[in-house]
Order: sequence, then C-alpha cells, then structure tokens
Amino acid sequence: MNKLLALLVTLIASAAPAAAAPARPKLIVAISVDQLSADLFERYRAHFTGGLKRLAGGVAYANGYQAHGTTETCPGHAAILTGAHPARSGIIANHWMDFAAPRADKDIYCAEDERLSAPGAPHISAVHLRVPTLGERMTRAG
Repeated sequence: MNKLLALLVTLIASAAPAAAAPARPKLIVAISVDQLSADLFERYRAHFTGGLKRLAGGVAYANGYQAHGTTETCPGHAAILTGAHPARSGIIANHWMDFAAPRADKDIYCAEDERLSAPGAPHISAVHLRVPTLGERMTRAG
C-alpha cells in the first residue's frame, strides 16, 4: 500500500505543470532615508503621492536593523548594500583621519579617493569599499 501511494504521489507530481520561474527584475532601487523611522513611514504611507506613493508600493522592511554600533550614514548605507559590518566593508565612519594620506589635511570622507582629491574638493569613488555590493553580486550571478 505504501509503495502504491508513493507511486501515485510521484505520478501526480510529475504530471502537474511546472511553475513558471519568476521574472527577473530589470531594476532594483534601494532607498535608505536617514531619520525616517519605520513607524513614521507606516503612519504617513497612505498620504504619499507621486513618486513616493509608487515607491511605497514596493517592499519596505519596517523591522530592519543594523547589528553594528556605527550608525552614521556612510557605514550604515554600506552595510545595507553589502551586508558587511564597517570593519569588513572598509567604510568605518562618515569621516576619519588617515595619517598616511597623500594630502596634508588627512581628513578623509567615506566616499572619497584622497589620492585624487584636493582640500575642499573631494574626488568621489568607491576606493575604500572592500567588499562587493548587492548590485555587483547580482550582476555576477547573471
């Protein structure tokens, strides 16, 4: 009886039409708004218009958190898009001092390539980011 039941289940499963693979998204937009808590987002979500209303129709992680103590903008955004803590991602703060920097002022902005910057005129790049982003991983995966 058990063998007959197993055979019947196998036949039914193989006869069922295969579920279509979900379509791959053409674009993923990740938005992180500093100082916009999840409760405020939910409270005002029904009042959004235009672009905000369209974006609010996507996925929102109301209970998301970051498991590291550096809650500044740059390390937080790097953590969201890489999954890596600041010490691993290389984005340890919004600004830091680098005494080996090729510039005299030594104050480094998180998204700056100090080799190409001048005081007051930062050259923006991802030179300090040591790990791949979600977008880079998705591109590699095809």
